[in-house]
Amino acid sequence: MTETSGLWKVVIALEATPDEVEALTDRFVDVLCPDPGHEGPCGTPWALHTVEGAALSIREQTTLREHIRDTMEG
Repeated sequence: MTETSGLWKVVIALEATPDEVEALTDRFVDVLCPDPGHEGPCGTPWALHTVEGAALSIREQTTLREHIRDTMEG
């Protein structure tokens, strides 16, 4: 069986300051594209979007906070 590429969406919810979010997104970019000066298209096509929690519905905010809380329990 041959594995083919498909579209994926990875969601990472976190509670952080704007500076922490910026530092983390810089690290994501380094992981996804370790050679930002490469020529031509990236070997792994990707896009990164950040959304401030206040822009989400109350329901989605609550759900994401519950998921975050799950990672804190142990």
